[in-house]
Amino acid sequence: MADAKLDTFCAFGAHLLVIALDEAAAVAACAAGCSLIRVDGTGRDAIYAAKYGTLHELLKLGRDATFREMDIWHLGDPLLGVEDADVVLGVHQDNPYNLNAGWLHARARGATALFFKDLVRYLHMHPLAFDQQVLNCMLRGTGGPRDECIHTDGSLSNLAADEDPILRSGSRERV
Repeated sequence: MADAKLDTFCAFGAHLLVIALDEAAAVAACAAGCSLIRVDGTGRDAIYAAKYGTLHELLKLGRDATFREMDIWHLGDPLLGVEDADVVLGVHQDNPYNLNAGWLHARARGATALFFKDLVRYLHMHPLAFDQQVLNCMLRGTGGPRDECIHTDGSLSNLAADEDPILRSGSRERV
């Protein structure tokens, strides 16, 4: 935890806020001198509330925020050259066309907070959905030969993307 705190300070010049889902993480964050929010619950709802719900609340308060999972380390400023973007996301190391929500930065301007509120709402409505898949669909829309946004196995809404209140194109046009 202390290494993650130092890495965050070196890369961003900012303090590390830890969103802890369990007591051990909360204790480690406190011991390292990090700010802490303790989220109760288990499973995907708790994870998505911690990850995207916290981001939504920070953006709503006018705070730019960067989310990163603890296994990601910065070797420099990850925002260098992207000062104008509302949302900056990492990509998968094995597929640069798929976003990786393990690291993302969002600026508190425009409708960015509303975008993440919609993402949390969708994930709550569809508990079997995979957050990174939904995020990809919301940002890229649908269409093309590798359309991953419409499934019949319950992993995403069975509605066509243009009928779905979250996946329709208007959602991605806000950011």
